[in-house]
Amino acid sequence: MTRWLIALLIGVLSAANVHVAQPMRQTTAALYDVFYSSAINDGSSAKAVGKSGLYFVDAHTGLSAVAITNGVNYTLLNDSVIFSDKQSGQSGVAYPDGRVLPHPFLPVGVVWAASTDRTWLAWSTAHTENGSLLTDLYVAHPNGDNKQLALHTSSSKAISVRPLAVTNDGLTVFYTRQAVDPKASSLYVQAADLYRLTVATGEVVHLNGEPRCACAAAFSADGRLLLRLESTFAAHVIDLSVNVDVRADPLTGYTQAGDAVLSDKGTFGAYSAAKVTASGQQFALIVVDSSAHKQRVLLDFSANRLRPLLFERNALIAIGVDKDGTYKVALTDGTLTQVSANTFLGSLSG
Repeated sequence: MTRWLIALLIGVLSAANVHVAQPMRQTTAALYDVFYSSAINDGSSAKAVGKSGLYFVDAHTGLSAVAITNGVNYTLLNDSVIFSDKQSGQSGVAYPDGRVLPHPFLPVGVVWAASTDRTWLAWSTAHTENGSLLTDLYVAHPNGDNKQLALHTSSSKAISVRPLAVTNDGLTVFYTRQAVDPKASSLYVQAADLYRLTVATGEVVHLNGEPRCACAAAFSADGRLLLRLESTFAAHVIDLSVNVDVRADPLTGYTQAGDAVLSDKGTFGAYSAAKVTASGQQFALIVVDSSAHKQRVLLDFSANRLRPLLFERNALIAIGVDKDGTYKVALTDGTLTQVSANTFLGSLSG
């Protein structure tokens, strides 16, 4: 999904003591740009200590509304944002007018994926019964219409199902099957073993070459292209429709990788990688050029972990993970420019 970035700075409305993020771009289709802040100032006090939430910025006027969410795992729909509460795991939904409500049908502790055009949701729920882990994977429109139980699994080895992507037509879901280990620690959400599910028939296909590693994977909107890493961090851009695999040689020195994104046409991919050095944990942004069969370190930095969000013209837009912020990274030379003090999540089109 292409977004043209026009105004990339945070403004401060000093008279009301409210931080207002200026629109990321202005088109007739965009209604609101959505920014996350770990320390929201909702106007009730000079410092909103401990409050996290969203700014919904009117893309035409620059005025913003605040939604206090205390959330994680934000996903933008066309008219709202869904998230999980940090403490309770309750699924919630935030609206551009500042309302924050329990989600009408997503249960506590659920994991989900949305289609690129935001017209479909896929989510899974799991519970233990008679020593087996039972997992159900559902597909529906964001308002709950056309809800279908697409897959039911049972595992005596605590193997669960987590959706990774659902295509814009709602006909295909990609998911990972992997063990649930509450003691496991990872910097990134892991995708260990990939499968393709045809919703209408229930047919499941184990993707070629899987399992590769518990690391990064990203899909195109139509489900045709896959960006996938090996355990060696060699990168693959795979055309699943004809099983053509473009491989880029591995990068050495990194121990974990995740947060992958793929450009609209699959020409470029990007992901975050981590390594441990004498000075502590270090992070990098890696770019994969499928046309050249190469990948390279775009940005190597120390403790500031960034997550690639989307490609824009000759740049990669990345957002802070441990610290708020939105950044533009030039694809030519890795020049890093901070364009917002808050974290841009995307735009609502109504």
